[in-house]
Amino acid sequence: MHITILGNNGPFAGPGKACSGYLIEEGDTCLLIDLGNGVLERYLSLRKLEDINAIILSHLHNDHIGDMFILRYALELSGITNVPVYIPESPDGIIQSQNVKGVFDLRPINALTRFGNIEFKTMRTIHPVETYAISFKCSGKKCTYTSDTSYFEELKEFAMGSDILICESGLLRNQKKEDSVHLTAYEAGCIARDARVKSLYLTHFYPFQDPKRYLEEAREVFKDSFIAGDFLRLEV
Repeated sequence: MHITILGNNGPFAGPGKACSGYLIEEGDTCLLIDLGNGVLERYLSLRKLEDINAIILSHLHNDHIGDMFILRYALELSGITNVPVYIPESPDGIIQSQNVKGVFDLRPINALTRFGNIEFKTMRTIHPVETYAISFKCSGKKCTYTSDTSYFEELKEFAMGSDILICESGLLRNQKKEDSVHLTAYEAGCIARDARVKSLYLTHFYPFQDPKRYLEEAREVFKDSFIAGDFLRLEV
């Protein structure tokens, strides 16, 4: 199983960058997790539209779904219909409004348990809209993607034993507030340490902040921390 980082910015993309998007490949299976602005162009530099077996949307904030509105045009013009899209139940109507001519086959994200040889689990996170962390396993290997969230203890158990943890780190420690809805890089490192993961990959960076600052914070507590860089291809 391979994971390619298609975008790592949030809540908007900086020059030459893209928001959240991850390509999952295993055998003939080709999946997209999140499709923020800028992700579709990057995907098309690697694969074809007709290769997409399914799309999984962790939540319906625009920096995670922005290119779904453009993908609809691409699929419609290419004559591709009924692409499975797994989405949260709320907010209602956002993706449904784009389902012109049946280009998408909309399904609840909680119904996703297996696709091809990959097993999936989801867990609700703490974020202003309905949001899910996603773990996926194949051939005894496990990867966990936190999506957007503030810190809560159950994240550690959900990520426990992951070979790869892709964890949002939208904040630096000095930016954390009581009502923050994102993790700090330091918190991401603590989750990785306590969940006994093998490698931590930080994502969801504010575009005008140097990613090295996030990395320094995470490595204070978890040395096997890395940047989920553009087009980085991970083998699990």
